[in-house]
Amino acid sequence: MNAIEKALAILDLFDETQYEWRLAEIQRKLGIAKSSLHWTISILVKNGYLFREEMSPVYRLGPRLLTLADLCAEQYDLRRIALPFLKKLSNETKGTAALRIRMGTSSVAVAVVNSDQPLHVRYKPGEKLPINLGAPGKVLLAHMPFKEVISLEKKGVIKKVTPSSITDLATLARELKKIRIRGFAFSDAEAINGARAVAAPVRDRSGDVIGAVVLAFPSISLPRSKIPIMSEVVIKCARGLSEALGNKEEEVNKIQSKNH
Repeated sequence: MNAIEKALAILDLFDETQYEWRLAEIQRKLGIAKSSLHWTISILVKNGYLFREEMSPVYRLGPRLLTLADLCAEQYDLRRIALPFLKKLSNETKGTAALRIRMGTSSVAVAVVNSDQPLHVRYKPGEKLPINLGAPGKVLLAHMPFKEVISLEKKGVIKKVTPSSITDLATLARELKKIRIRGFAFSDAEAINGARAVAAPVRDRSGDVIGAVVLAFPSISLPRSKIPIMSEVVIKCARGLSEALGNKEEEVNKIQSKNH
C-alpha cells in the first residue's frame, strides 16, 4: 500500500462496533510495518483526522472529520433541495440545468439534470472546473471582492481552456460588473466549445451568493435572440432556490438594487 492507501485503511477500521484502536491492534489488523504505521498515524493526528489524549494508548477519529462530515451533509442537503428546481428548469427549456458552487479555486457541479434532447450539453455531478470558466464561474467571480479575483489571477487560477475564455483582468472586470447589474451571466464557448449557457446567483438566508444555477445548450439550440427569455427563466429558478434556502425574494431584490 502507498501512504494514502495506508491512511485510508486506518480510517476505515473505525465503525460503530469499534471506535477506539491501539497501535498494536491496528498493526495486527492491517499488517503494516510498525515504523511506517507510526509515521502514517502521526500525520493523521497532526492534521486532525485522528486524536489521542495525552498518555492514552488509544486513538479515536479526530475533529477534522467532523468538519468534513458537516460540509458533506450541507452539499447533499443542497443537492436535495436544488434538484426539483433544476428538473423543472430543464423540462421547461429542454436545456441541461445544474447548480455549481465554489470549492477553493474551482466551481463544482453539486446537482445536475441533463437534457433529454438528442443534442445536448452534458454535465457530470461532482465535475470540477476552474473558477472563472463559463456563465456560472463568472457569476461566482462577480460576487466576490475583485481584489480576490486579482489574487486568483496572480496564482494562475484564472484559466483559458477555449479561445473565448476570459482571462484578461480588465475585460473580466467589465464583464463582472455587467453581471452584477443585470443579475445573470451569459457565456459563449468560454468553457466548452460549441456550448452556450446562462447562469444566475443563488443566495442563502444571509444574502450571500453560495452558488449559481446554470442552463446550458449547444450553441445551435440557443440563438442570441433567446437569451433574454432564458435569462428570465434562470433568474426565476435561482430566486426560487434562494427562497427555499431561506432567502426572501424581497431581500434578493434589495441586494440587486444596491448593485445597480
